[in-house]
Amino acid sequence: MNDQQLENGPEPNEEKYIKHPMLLMLKTIATPVEGWKALKRAHVPPENMASQCFYPLLAFAAASCFANFVYDPDATLTGTLTEAVVEFVKFFLGYFAVISACKLLPEEINLRVGMPFGRNFVMLAMSSLVIWSVLLEWLPMASPVLSFLPLYTVYMIFKGVKFLRIPENRLTLAAAVISLVTLVAPYIIGILFNLLLPTAAKPDIDL
Repeated sequence: MNDQQLENGPEPNEEKYIKHPMLLMLKTIATPVEGWKALKRAHVPPENMASQCFYPLLAFAAASCFANFVYDPDATLTGTLTEAVVEFVKFFLGYFAVISACKLLPEEINLRVGMPFGRNFVMLAMSSLVIWSVLLEWLPMASPVLSFLPLYTVYMIFKGVKFLRIPENRLTLAAAVISLVTLVAPYIIGILFNLLLPTAAKPDIDL
């Protein structure tokens, strides 16, 4: 029995379930509990979640930085290109930061997060942050409201952590660490890259 079978178990009539990673991500944002259930039933390989959902969203977030030319009369091409690179890299490396942080946790958490569903779980949570970042780029006038959207990502994580099948006495620890690193890692990575690339715009403090 492989890791995926051990983690998820067999499911009857699998063909009736949502399979596309992007649709699974949207379903999880709309209805977290049902979305996590659908993701678990779908048995999506992490490589597919990355190539069909996470990476396209990262590319879209990077492209959205060009909204600067709509709202900022002082925007420059060099600065915007650098900001786009930082936008892509901070979420890309943020995913690996969460996975790495979980390796420091008790084995029953680390093993579950390292399984295919666990990696998809982290990727989907990070994808929600990418969407919030895109909304902030295109709707800066709504930032007082949109800046609270990352809290919804935390809500999603706490609603979904039980589907990792971590022992009940470790659920709060797992949810807290995944939430904290998911929110903080992209922000810190963004700061570091902005220091290394001085032509980039100042890091967005909302994420």
